[in-house]
Amino acid sequence: MQVKDRKKRIGPVPVIISDQGEGGEIMLLEEDRLISKYRITSDGNNSSKIKIVWRLPAIGVKGSWTSSSLLDKRFRTDWELPQMCSSISVDMPVLCLYGHQDENIATVGISELIHEVLFEVGLREEDNHFYFTIHLPTSVSKGRRTDIVLTIDYREIHFSEAIRNASQELLKLNNISQRAPVVLSQVPTYSTWYSFHQNLEEHKLLEECRLAAEIGCGLVIIDDGWQTLDDNRGYDYTG
Repeated sequence: MQVKDRKKRIGPVPVIISDQGEGGEIMLLEEDRLISKYRITSDGNNSSKIKIVWRLPAIGVKGSWTSSSLLDKRFRTDWELPQMCSSISVDMPVLCLYGHQDENIATVGISELIHEVLFEVGLREEDNHFYFTIHLPTSVSKGRRTDIVLTIDYREIHFSEAIRNASQELLKLNNISQRAPVVLSQVPTYSTWYSFHQNLEEHKLLEECRLAAEIGCGLVIIDDGWQTLDDNRGYDYTG
């Protein structure tokens, strides 16, 4: 959160802040069982950089989750870099704060799946609140009328359930149907890397496949070494 934004009071209800005055509108669509949905609308006639901001008391928060958080699920402070950047090829536009019993504190999803969106959720030490900021890039707000739906889930359910619900909502809002998983993605799999690395020999590999099948493996991944005779360790030689 930048110092210049402190002139505008930030509360629990999301508001729009634009670098050029009016940049869009935000409207509450529905509110039910601690789930709120807002529609953010831009008419596309300006080049304003739009961000949506609100805050939440920092009570009982243990960590934060994004689709790229992996082992780093700590919560951030408000002076750190944006926590997540989502687009059509990177990450999912869903972010979750969760508590000490893995309960959901707040899960946020935004329906923009194609253009780059920056997420910030940081603790401000001066007032003990988490400040949520979602930056909508110019590519979203310029040149076309845009309607984006923001969903905030405050229900005290397991945070994995809140994330799953937010993900399904994003698919629904974008008219994307979920496909059944490929059958081979659900069978025990054997990777050659941990036994052979880049040094593959056909007769040994076939024997490994036979043994893997006997213990229930249905898929073998030839991880590396199939595409070159060069066994240098650098990734220039891997597939």
